[in-house]
Amino acid sequence: MSLIQVVTLDHIAIEVPSVEDTMAWYIRVLGLRQVHPEWAITPARMVTEMGTGLALFPRGEVRPHIAFRVSKREFEAAQPRLAELGIDFEVEDHGAVMSMYFNDPNGQRLELTYNK
Repeated sequence: MSLIQVVTLDHIAIEVPSVEDTMAWYIRVLGLRQVHPEWAITPARMVTEMGTGLALFPRGEVRPHIAFRVSKREFEAAQPRLAELGIDFEVEDHGAVMSMYFNDPNGQRLELTYNK
């Protein structure tokens, strides 16, 4: 059984009291930029630099997690690998991206994702 090949860190999802205020702070203080403004109808905003993102969600609307970008091939191959290791996972189709969620041994939520 081979390892899951991660391309890069995709995003970290966090809960915040105010998405708009928090997004403005990251833009103003760290110089990050908003991406996917078309997602304005959803609670999440992505602010990113160099391809790595920060997903901001109102409290109670997401389980905080760390997402790793993988290829479609790797995403598909990861499912039997995780099953072999006895790791429960959930696959979700988010429209433009596919995601697979599971926990590390410490209970930290992880995501593998690829763009369709």
